[in-house]
Amino acid sequence: MNRRDLLKRLPFVAGAALVPSCAELGGLTNGLIPQYLISNDMIMKELLPFFPFNRNYNGIGSVSLTQPKLSFAPDINKVRLGLGVEAGLTQGLAQMTGISSLGSLAGKKTGFAQVACGLRYDKESRGIFLQSPSVESLQLDNIPGHYTNTISSLINEIAPSILNKKPIHTLEPSLATRFLGSMKVQQNGIALGFGLV
Repeated sequence: MNRRDLLKRLPFVAGAALVPSCAELGGLTNGLIPQYLISNDMIMKELLPFFPFNRNYNGIGSVSLTQPKLSFAPDINKVRLGLGVEAGLTQGLAQMTGISSLGSLAGKKTGFAQVACGLRYDKESRGIFLQSPSVESLQLDNIPGHYTNTISSLINEIAPSILNKKPIHTLEPSLATRFLGSMKVQQNGIALGFGLV
């Protein structure tokens, strides 16, 4: 075989070398683009150790996030977290501030929040992270809706400190991880697409 023939075959040889590494990640589809599905169970295994998550605010009050439940929102390509919420202000805060309406917020209030998160891939660690969490809804027992805006803001503030600590999934080292092309949220998980095209 002369040099010209070898150069013509080089893309085929390189592609053949890539396929076994990609195949470890899942089945091959048309065009030799393998896919890999990250399931609910795989993500929850990584998330559960971080809950319950508690945050106190200088003796004024506290917020606790508990019992995460995961769902997928393909229509917006995001992952949703349902979270139990416990929030409350310190007893006597109404007297300290002179704002009598704060008295109804004193003590522990429980409820539920729904948070939508995007996805981020970090090439160095090969980790997939939830990013840009945003509270879509928040309900707290016996708390009027206009009082929950502050707590929603607090959850938006503290959620990244939970989600940025550890990836929801880490890919195994292989040549294929350099060619991650897409992350698509489906009804049954997050589909990763790999390939040169």
